[in-house]
Amino acid sequence: MNSFTIFTWLLTASTIFGTYLNSRQNKYGFLVWGLCNVLWLSVDFTRGIYAQAALYVVFIGFNVYGWRQWGKKDIVLSKAYLRFYFDSRRNMLNFININKITHYEHSIPAGDLNDSKYHLLIIPND
Repeated sequence: MNSFTIFTWLLTASTIFGTYLNSRQNKYGFLVWGLCNVLWLSVDFTRGIYAQAALYVVFIGFNVYGWRQWGKKDIVLSKAYLRFYFDSRRNMLNFININKITHYEHSIPAGDLNDSKYHLLIIPND
């Protein structure tokens, strides 16, 4: 096995590791993955594989974008809520009183107000 083949196998393993870090929501996955993309770009460019080299240019752009977006506080996908299900209205009200919950929504089950099924308590997670 020649040195180029060994290099490409190590680079493949490193790229997979960077992708694994990203999937585990580890910010440093962008660094590993980005470095690997730069190395793949150079391999493709020197071997004349220009279409794939263009693909790695795009991947590098996504790496930079992902790194910059990672910790931004102004990105909010949706407001988070805590949801609790109770077997009776009385148990739900006891939970509200014990925990001194002041802001909540209550989804009344179909039928009677004191029906014993699926009392849903929704609390904004502020």
